Amino acid sequence: QDVLNILELISGGIMPTMGTKYSGCIDLYSREDVIIEGGKTELIPLGVKINPTKLSEALKDLDQYEFNEFLLTHHILLKIRSGLSKKLMLANGVGEIDLDYPGEFMARVYNPTMPTLRKKFDDNKNLIDVELISGTPVVIHRGDKVAQISLEQHKTSMFGIFFFFFRTGGFGSTGA
Repeated sequence: QDVLNILELISGGIMPTMGTKYSGCIDLYSREDVIIEGGKTELIPLGVKINPTKLSEALKDLDQYEFNEFLLTHHILLKIRSGLSKKLMLANGVGEIDLDYPGEFMARVYNPTMPTLRKKFDDNKNLIDVELISGTPVVIHRGDKVAQISLEQHKTSMFGIFFFFFRTGGFGSTGA
């Protein structure tokens, strides 16, 4: 639930929810309609981002060292909802969102249904045409529950003293 307190809605975003007060994850919703063709990967905008002011407020009781250590040893883990995993998968398995990531949360999803070839033959069984049929498309509508997030702790080696600054861009570590 602490994660809910540091999130900010993007225009058109839908407020994240928890199924119960004891849920281990927070549900995120698609901000727009997206069609994922078979064998293709698409980004689904999830309509929320980290609000640095709310994050600082949530960690206000920590001194500078504890604040930096928290940011270096925690991340948000993004997972596909189990109900969607029958049709889609996150392209890289899971998503790790650093606490200094300034952009909208996105789910890079892959539709594993593969395109097939439809062959047409004449009466003498000679091949006369081949048509590429795409895999089964999956349609995600605005407001569909797509992903879940949780705040996770990880071990990080710390060399020297680090100071925390919010980034200004990037999707993933390469900024792609």
